Order: sequence, then structure tokens, then C-alpha cells
Amino acid sequence: MILVDFFKAICAVMLSHRIAPAEASSLSPADSLTVAITMEGLLFAAFSVGYKLTEPTEEGRSAFFTQAWFGWCIVSVIALLAAAAGASWWEVFGSDWPANVGDLLLGGGLALGIAAQPIFAAVINIESKKTS
Repeated sequence: MILVDFFKAICAVMLSHRIAPAEASSLSPADSLTVAITMEGLLFAAFSVGYKLTEPTEEGRSAFFTQAWFGWCIVSVIALLAAAAGASWWEVFGSDWPANVGDLLLGGGLALGIAAQPIFAAVINIESKKTS
């Protein structure tokens, strides 16, 4: 259900940009970074539900789940969101690298968090196939 709502929201955003291409983006780089990281985190939570679907049951599971194909679909979307978050991160931090330690830690921590989720999801998915 979460994924259905997520894809509806993505389609609505894409359609709104197709209808009015001359409009400037209503999100600032900082806002788009927040949105991208939030979406990436929510999808990572959905991935954990998908991981649960790889576990064996008495009735058996579809090969789509046991062979980790569903997980790779989610990992791919997480990676795309991470790329979007990385582009937003670059707009916020890349052109004017922070001079003070607090902003440096914030920028570095966000970059690490953006990169870590798709990597963790891929490792979990690889290992789930080994255990199913």
C-alpha cells in the first residue's frame, strides 16, 4: 500500500511538470534534499517489509520473492532516489563547501547517509537470496 501511494505521488509530480514545463521548480535545493532523503528513508522501510517476504512459509513463496527480484526492484528505486538526493546535496553543499566544522559534519553526514542506504539495501538483498 505504501508503494502504491508513493508511485501515485511520483506520477502526480511528473504529470504536473509535463503540463506546465515553463514554471520554475517550486522547491529550493534544500527543500528538494529534504524530500529526497525522506523518500529514500521511507522506501528503505518498505524494503524491510519486502525482505520479510523472502522468508519461507508453509504455503511457499513465489520465485519473484524468494529469488530476491522484488528486493532488487526496491533497491533500484532506492538507488535512483539516492542519486536524486545526491544531486540535491550537491546543489546545497557542493558549490560552496562549508567552512566551519558544524556545517562540514552536517554535509558529510548527509552524504554518508545518502550513499549508505542503497548499499545496505543491496547487501541485505544479496544475503536474503543466500538464506532463502
